[in-house]
Amino acid sequence: MGKIEGIRTIQRLAKNHPDVLQLQLHPVVLGLLTEVKNLRSSVSRAAILAIGDLFVALKKNVESDLDLITSTLLSKCGETVGFIRDDIEKVMNHLIETITPCKAALSIIAGGASHRNGAVRKVAAQSLLAVVEKMGAARILTSKDVTERLIPTTAQFLMDGMPLTRWYGRRIYQLLMQHPSFDKLLLRYVQPSTLRNINSILDSIRKKRVLARCQKKVYLPGL
Repeated sequence: MGKIEGIRTIQRLAKNHPDVLQLQLHPVVLGLLTEVKNLRSSVSRAAILAIGDLFVALKKNVESDLDLITSTLLSKCGETVGFIRDDIEKVMNHLIETITPCKAALSIIAGGASHRNGAVRKVAAQSLLAVVEKMGAARILTSKDVTERLIPTTAQFLMDGMPLTRWYGRRIYQLLMQHPSFDKLLLRYVQPSTLRNINSILDSIRKKRVLARCQKKVYLPGL
Protein backbone atom coordinates (compact mmCIF):
# COMPACT_ATOMS: atom_id res chain seq x y z
CA MET A 1 0.00 0.00 0.00
CA GLY A 2 3.00 2.31 0.38
CA LYS A 3 3.25 3.22 -3.29
CA ILE A 4 -0.47 3.84 -3.63
CA GLU A 5 -0.48 6.08 -0.57
CA GLY A 6 2.43 8.03 -2.02
CA ILE A 7 0.56 8.48 -5.28
CA ARG A 8 -2.54 9.64 -3.42
CA THR A 9 -0.41 12.24 -1.63
CA ILE A 10 0.65 13.56 -5.04
CA GLN A 11 -3.01 13.70 -6.10
CA ARG A 12 -3.92 15.69 -2.98
CA LEU A 13 -1.07 18.12 -3.62
CA ALA A 14 -2.17 18.54 -7.23
CA LYS A 15 -5.69 19.42 -6.15
CA ASN A 16 -4.93 21.53 -3.09
CA HIS A 17 -1.35 22.85 -3.44
CA PRO A 18 -0.36 22.75 -7.12
CA ASP A 19 2.19 25.54 -6.60
CA VAL A 20 4.13 23.31 -4.18
CA LEU A 21 4.02 20.36 -6.56
CA GLN A 22 5.20 22.49 -9.46
CA LEU A 23 8.57 23.07 -7.75
CA GLN A 24 9.39 19.36 -8.11
CA LEU A 25 7.20 18.55 -11.09
CA HIS A 26 9.76 16.79 -13.30
CA PRO A 27 10.89 14.19 -10.72
CA VAL A 28 7.25 13.69 -9.72
CA VAL A 29 6.30 12.97 -13.33
CA LEU A 30 9.22 10.56 -13.74
CA GLY A 31 8.20 8.74 -10.58
CA LEU A 32 4.60 8.41 -11.71
CA LEU A 33 5.60 7.16 -15.15
CA THR A 34 7.74 4.48 -13.53
CA GLU A 35 4.67 3.31 -11.61
CA VAL A 36 2.50 3.41 -14.74
CA LYS A 37 4.67 0.48 -15.89
CA ASN A 38 4.19 -1.35 -12.57
CA LEU A 39 2.95 -4.92 -13.03
CA ARG A 40 0.49 -4.47 -10.18
CA SER A 41 -2.65 -3.11 -11.80
CA SER A 42 -3.72 -1.21 -8.67
CA VAL A 43 -0.44 0.75 -8.59
CA SER A 44 -0.39 1.31 -12.34
CA ARG A 45 -3.96 2.56 -12.36
CA ALA A 46 -3.34 4.94 -9.44
CA ALA A 47 -0.34 6.43 -11.26
CA ILE A 48 -2.32 6.87 -14.49
CA LEU A 49 -5.12 8.69 -12.68
CA ALA A 50 -2.58 10.87 -10.85
CA ILE A 51 -1.11 11.99 -14.19
CA GLY A 52 -4.60 13.01 -15.21
CA ASP A 53 -4.81 15.11 -12.05
CA LEU A 54 -1.52 16.80 -12.98
CA PHE A 55 -2.97 17.88 -16.33
CA VAL A 56 -6.10 19.23 -14.65
CA ALA A 57 -4.25 21.11 -11.90
CA LEU A 58 -1.03 22.24 -13.61
CA LYS A 59 -2.20 22.43 -17.21
CA LYS A 60 0.52 23.70 -19.59
CA ASN A 61 3.17 23.44 -16.90
CA VAL A 62 3.26 19.73 -17.72
CA GLU A 63 4.27 20.40 -21.34
CA SER A 64 7.99 19.98 -20.66
CA ASP A 65 7.40 16.27 -20.01
CA LEU A 66 4.61 15.87 -22.56
CA ASP A 67 6.34 13.54 -25.02
CA LEU A 68 7.49 11.17 -22.30
CA ILE A 69 4.03 11.10 -20.73
CA THR A 70 2.27 10.51 -24.04
CA SER A 71 4.55 7.71 -25.21
CA THR A 72 4.38 5.95 -21.83
CA LEU A 73 0.59 6.11 -21.61
CA LEU A 74 0.02 5.03 -25.20
CA SER A 75 2.50 2.16 -24.89
CA LYS A 76 0.67 0.96 -21.78
CA CYS A 77 -2.48 0.58 -23.91
CA GLY A 78 -0.73 -2.21 -25.75
CA GLU A 79 0.05 -4.14 -22.58
CA THR A 80 -3.31 -4.11 -20.88
CA VAL A 81 -7.05 -4.36 -21.40
CA GLY A 82 -10.28 -3.18 -19.83
CA PHE A 83 -10.49 -0.54 -17.15
CA ILE A 84 -6.83 0.55 -17.27
CA ARG A 85 -7.12 1.30 -20.97
CA ASP A 86 -10.30 3.25 -20.25
CA ASP A 87 -8.40 5.25 -17.62
CA ILE A 88 -5.66 6.03 -20.14
CA GLU A 89 -8.24 7.28 -22.64
CA LYS A 90 -9.65 9.60 -19.95
CA VAL A 91 -6.18 10.96 -19.17
CA MET A 92 -5.55 11.52 -22.88
CA ASN A 93 -8.73 13.59 -22.92
CA HIS A 94 -7.36 15.69 -20.04
CA LEU A 95 -4.16 16.12 -22.03
CA ILE A 96 -6.06 17.32 -25.09
CA GLU A 97 -8.18 19.72 -23.03
CA THR A 98 -5.23 21.40 -21.31
CA ILE A 99 -2.19 21.23 -23.61
CA THR A 100 -1.59 23.48 -26.63
CA PRO A 101 -3.38 21.57 -29.44
CA CYS A 102 -0.47 21.60 -31.90
CA LYS A 103 1.89 20.25 -29.26
CA ALA A 104 -0.67 17.62 -28.27
CA ALA A 105 -1.07 16.48 -31.88
CA LEU A 106 2.67 16.18 -32.50
CA SER A 107 3.20 14.35 -29.22
CA ILE A 108 0.44 11.83 -29.98
CA ILE A 109 1.77 11.19 -33.48
CA ALA A 110 5.30 10.63 -32.18
CA GLY A 111 4.16 8.61 -29.17
CA GLY A 112 1.94 6.00 -30.74
CA ALA A 113 0.57 6.59 -34.23
CA SER A 114 3.08 4.20 -35.83
CA HIS A 115 3.36 1.78 -32.92
CA ARG A 116 3.50 -1.90 -33.84
CA ASN A 117 0.65 -2.65 -31.42
CA GLY A 118 -2.82 -2.10 -32.89
CA ALA A 119 -4.39 -1.08 -29.58
CA VAL A 120 -1.83 1.72 -29.23
CA ARG A 121 -2.52 2.97 -32.75
CA LYS A 122 -6.25 2.91 -32.06
CA VAL A 123 -5.98 5.16 -28.99
CA ALA A 124 -3.54 7.43 -30.85
CA ALA A 125 -6.01 7.78 -33.74
CA GLN A 126 -8.88 8.41 -31.34
CA SER A 127 -6.88 11.09 -29.53
CA LEU A 128 -5.80 12.76 -32.78
CA LEU A 129 -9.41 12.95 -33.90
CA ALA A 130 -10.25 14.74 -30.65
CA VAL A 131 -7.47 17.27 -31.32
CA VAL A 132 -8.69 17.87 -34.89
CA GLU A 133 -12.26 18.32 -33.67
CA LYS A 134 -11.03 20.84 -31.11
CA MET A 135 -8.85 22.85 -33.51
CA GLY A 136 -10.81 22.64 -36.74
CA ALA A 137 -9.42 22.18 -40.25
CA ALA A 138 -8.36 25.82 -40.71
CA ARG A 139 -6.12 25.93 -37.63
CA ILE A 140 -4.71 22.46 -38.17
CA LEU A 141 -3.74 23.00 -41.80
CA THR A 142 -2.13 26.39 -41.22
CA SER A 143 0.43 24.73 -38.93
CA LYS A 144 3.07 23.24 -41.23
CA ASP A 145 4.63 21.15 -38.47
CA VAL A 146 1.32 19.48 -37.72
CA THR A 147 0.12 19.23 -41.32
CA GLU A 148 3.22 17.47 -42.64
CA ARG A 149 2.86 14.80 -39.95
CA LEU A 150 -0.91 14.53 -39.52
CA ILE A 151 -1.86 14.03 -43.17
CA PRO A 152 0.47 11.06 -43.88
CA THR A 153 -0.23 9.59 -40.44
CA THR A 154 -3.96 9.65 -41.13
CA ALA A 155 -3.36 7.96 -44.48
CA GLN A 156 -1.78 5.09 -42.58
CA PHE A 157 -4.78 4.96 -40.25
CA LEU A 158 -7.02 4.41 -43.30
CA MET A 159 -5.10 1.23 -44.10
CA ASP A 160 -4.85 -0.04 -40.50
CA GLY A 161 -5.88 -3.57 -39.60
CA MET A 162 -8.23 -2.37 -36.85
CA PRO A 163 -11.69 -1.16 -37.96
CA LEU A 164 -11.90 1.56 -35.29
CA THR A 165 -8.54 2.99 -36.28
CA ARG A 166 -9.68 3.13 -39.90
CA TRP A 167 -12.90 4.86 -38.80
CA TYR A 168 -10.99 7.50 -36.83
CA GLY A 169 -8.80 8.08 -39.88
CA ARG A 170 -11.83 8.54 -42.13
CA ARG A 171 -13.33 10.98 -39.67
CA ILE A 172 -10.12 13.03 -39.48
CA TYR A 173 -9.94 13.32 -43.27
CA GLN A 174 -13.64 14.13 -43.42
CA LEU A 175 -13.00 17.14 -41.19
CA LEU A 176 -9.82 18.21 -42.99
CA MET A 177 -11.54 18.06 -46.39
CA GLN A 178 -13.51 21.14 -45.39
CA HIS A 179 -10.34 23.16 -46.02
CA PRO A 180 -9.83 24.31 -49.65
CA SER A 181 -6.12 23.40 -49.56
CA PHE A 182 -6.66 19.82 -48.43
CA ASP A 183 -6.21 18.12 -51.82
CA LYS A 184 -3.04 20.07 -52.54
CA LEU A 185 -1.60 19.20 -49.13
CA LEU A 186 -2.58 15.57 -49.57
CA LEU A 187 -0.55 15.37 -52.77
CA ARG A 188 2.38 17.13 -51.11
CA TYR A 189 2.66 15.00 -47.99
CA VAL A 190 1.38 11.52 -48.91
CA GLN A 191 3.48 9.15 -50.99
CA PRO A 192 2.00 8.29 -54.44
CA SER A 193 1.94 4.57 -53.61
CA THR A 194 -0.06 5.28 -50.45
CA LEU A 195 -2.42 7.58 -52.35
CA ARG A 196 -3.17 4.80 -54.81
CA ASN A 197 -4.07 2.51 -51.92
CA ILE A 198 -6.44 4.99 -50.28
CA ASN A 199 -7.99 6.69 -53.34
CA SER A 200 -11.17 4.63 -53.20
CA ILE A 201 -11.57 5.46 -49.50
CA LEU A 202 -11.04 9.17 -50.20
CA ASP A 203 -13.64 9.05 -52.98
CA SER A 204 -16.11 7.42 -50.59
CA ILE A 205 -15.51 10.14 -47.98
CA ARG A 206 -15.99 12.88 -50.59
CA LYS A 207 -19.24 11.34 -51.86
CA LYS A 208 -20.63 11.15 -48.35
CA ARG A 209 -19.75 14.82 -47.78
CA VAL A 210 -21.51 15.83 -51.02
CA LEU A 211 -24.56 13.73 -50.12
CA ALA A 212 -24.70 15.29 -46.64
CA ARG A 213 -24.61 18.81 -48.14
CA CYS A 214 -27.37 17.94 -50.60
CA GLN A 215 -29.55 16.55 -47.84
CA LYS A 216 -29.13 19.77 -45.85
CA LYS A 217 -30.17 21.86 -48.86
CA VAL A 218 -33.37 19.92 -49.55
CA TYR A 219 -34.43 19.64 -45.92
CA LEU A 220 -37.59 21.63 -45.26
CA PRO A 221 -38.42 22.14 -41.56
CA GLY A 222 -41.95 21.30 -40.55
CA LEU A 223 -42.66 18.84 -43.36
